[in-house]
Amino acid sequence: MTTSGLNAFGTTFKWNGTALAELTSIGGPKLKVDTIDLTSHDSTSGFREFVAGLKDGGEIKIEGNFIAGDTSGQIAFITDLKAGTKREVIITGPAAGAFTWTFDAIGTDYEPTFPDDGKLGFSASLKVTGVPVLGITFAGDLTGLVINTGTLSPALTAATYVYAATTTGTSVTVTPTYSSATAIEVWSGATFSALTLVSTLSSGGTSSAIAIADVLQHVCIRVRVKRTGYATRDYDVTLIKTS
Repeated sequence: MTTSGLNAFGTTFKWNGTALAELTSIGGPKLKVDTIDLTSHDSTSGFREFVAGLKDGGEIKIEGNFIAGDTSGQIAFITDLKAGTKREVIITGPAAGAFTWTFDAIGTDYEPTFPDDGKLGFSASLKVTGVPVLGITFAGDLTGLVINTGTLSPALTAATYVYAATTTGTSVTVTPTYSSATAIEVWSGATFSALTLVSTLSSGGTSSAIAIADVLQHVCIRVRVKRTGYATRDYDVTLIKTS
């Protein structure tokens, strides 16, 4: 028998849409179901009887190399932990996204480490709130992706997820189409490692304007297709202002 198991190397952990840099360990979620004891004098053969009670998504444990320059990842996580801010987490497996776990979570602890004979690192914990969703099949391909005042290159094609675009305008909007999506998110930023959520749309909706003021300026745009029970699908577009 040949194993179907996967090497975990390459798994990513995204907090509010940005992957935390240089993680060395990701653990969880730990799903748990409480039980309610319904044993009575009539229970068969004196054996206890139970039914399922409330469910719990458990905690996530992460460890990594501390990277002070990871402002949109590690530093944003610390900021949100101190503020008690709930964020979306997406854990994506290796091998081009063999699976995703998607859930909301609150940071509950953070501990830096400063050994005299080792690396500068950290460990942290997060509490899952609500239902963690396992996606083992991708959400599917967009059926349309329009950038107003811009030209997509190549034209939208199935199974192609990286594009370039040019524009002569001072801003663009994005209109993605996919009828089976739960939601479609549009993100933008100076790099793909530092993106900010622009809009959450239904299929056929148009995003808020994304500014691109200077000639030869680059803007990174990510269109994320989300569908309940499926792994998220990302489309990355590098937009360049030509004049």
